[in-house]
Amino acid sequence: FGAFIGLVKYKGGSGIKYIGNLKYLYQDNMLVGVIMFLSFFSLAGIPPLSGFISKAYVFLSAIMQESYGLALMGIILSVIGGSYYLRCVRGLSFIQNKNKWMCFVGYTRLEANIIIVGFIFNLSFILFVNDILQIIYNIQL
Repeated sequence: FGAFIGLVKYKGGSGIKYIGNLKYLYQDNMLVGVIMFLSFFSLAGIPPLSGFISKAYVFLSAIMQESYGLALMGIILSVIGGSYYLRCVRGLSFIQNKNKWMCFVGYTRLEANIIIVGFIFNLSFILFVNDILQIIYNIQL
């Protein structure tokens, strides 16, 4: 959720439409920029974030059901999607023209809370991945 809520707020009101509009988010608001980095890495499926764990479980369950074609297609589409998300990260981090600053507006309390919950959720997978996997395994049985 954090990545998509972070994408829609900037002064001008029309929302961010192009990856190039992300260039100055990190410089304008470092905390939101870091959360966006983490959210995009999770969406891309970078380990040990929640996106990687969820994709791994989906692909492993497809393989266990002997749906190898479905698993292969999912992996290929995940790589394609991951390249898009990593392109967004590149757009967040590299500035090409320092004279054009985009001014982002403040977030409402609900939007800020959703971004923070997504950040904590992803951070929990980094810190407590073994415990979370054990809980998921016990729920599955």
